[in-house]
Amino acid sequence: MKICLFLLSDGWGGAENVVFNLAKNISKKGHALSIILNDEIFSIFKKLNNVDVYNIGPIFNYQRFLKKNFGLSLPNLLRNEILAKIPRFIFGSLLRNLNYKKIKRNVLEIIEKTNADVIHFHNPAVLEFYSYIHKQIKVPKIYTIHGKDFEKHINPFNIIFYLKKRRAFTSFDVITAVSEYGKKQLKIKKIKNPVKVIENGVDLDDIKSILSNKFLENKSNKTFKIMFPGGIKPNKGGLILLKSAEILNEKNLPIKFYYAGATIQRFIDNNETENVIFTGFLDHKKYLEKLNECDCLILLSETEQFPISILEAMALGKPIITTPVGGTPEFCLNMRNAVYVKRDPNDVVEKILYLYKNPDLRKEISRNNLQDVKRFDWGNIVDKYLELYETLL
Repeated sequence: MKICLFLLSDGWGGAENVVFNLAKNISKKGHALSIILNDEIFSIFKKLNNVDVYNIGPIFNYQRFLKKNFGLSLPNLLRNEILAKIPRFIFGSLLRNLNYKKIKRNVLEIIEKTNADVIHFHNPAVLEFYSYIHKQIKVPKIYTIHGKDFEKHINPFNIIFYLKKRRAFTSFDVITAVSEYGKKQLKIKKIKNPVKVIENGVDLDDIKSILSNKFLENKSNKTFKIMFPGGIKPNKGGLILLKSAEILNEKNLPIKFYYAGATIQRFIDNNETENVIFTGFLDHKKYLEKLNECDCLILLSETEQFPISILEAMALGKPIITTPVGGTPEFCLNMRNAVYVKRDPNDVVEKILYLYKNPDLRKEISRNNLQDVKRFDWGNIVDKYLELYETLL
């Protein structure tokens, strides 16, 4: 079977993690695999063995896109964080779509070159481009919902492109959602395509090289370390966490937070406290190594489909503090795999202290997580995708 994965993205995240591991495991199964992606993530995927990786060029780097395609560069004034959003808001979709028209023929030639039996599309960013090519693709087409795949608030400057994208969406032969929650959201949005749920996975072989089997015990002279992986994305609850850290800092307890993910210097300067270390963006291996040094993971999301960061923490035997939102309760249960928390700094402090003061509970949750995560090994998840591909053929 010849499979093609199509991903457009502006950087590493949950969807990119899924596509990378899906590709790696499809290749292990001996199928011919191609991946089509853009310049911004090409360097990550070109490391894959036995996979043909095609780069369609830069899509999302606004400055570079303007310079390369139009010879323009934003004035210094517009490099201000707020002002720079204005031309993106007004012209972002238009410029992207001009570029899509420009590269459409080249991409169709690449698709023909892959000679794929099935093409699997990922990430909301690919939908706009898909609207330009879907009529020319004659093999089965699949799309996986990873997050908020249709805008909550439609930008009036991209309404035509939004409607075009929405119409093209109906041409997918099947949609896969990573959780039952995601499937329900599609019904609410009146998506009528056939939908199949295939959960996210974690590569347990990779985790084994990092995993320490010793359960962490809290001692009076030991710092209790908490990993937060959300960066400055508002949905992840980073500001709530920092307010909680401020409260805990005043209690003078040996509790330290590792705040991972993309940030900007002004954000760091405005939120510095003694008990918070901003790690910045970590590559995947370094992130897992740092998580393994910590006592627990905390995620304070407003909404989630099926968070891989929680799966990875479970695979490392880490207790979790999380909000019970979206698809999370489908695999991460309160007092078995995690301690549930509200998006409120005082409740966050209370739950952190509860876990900190109960080492026996942490040990029990760690054992549960190491056991429960096994069914989400990518070796099992990839078979579900392959079965779906074969069904379509």
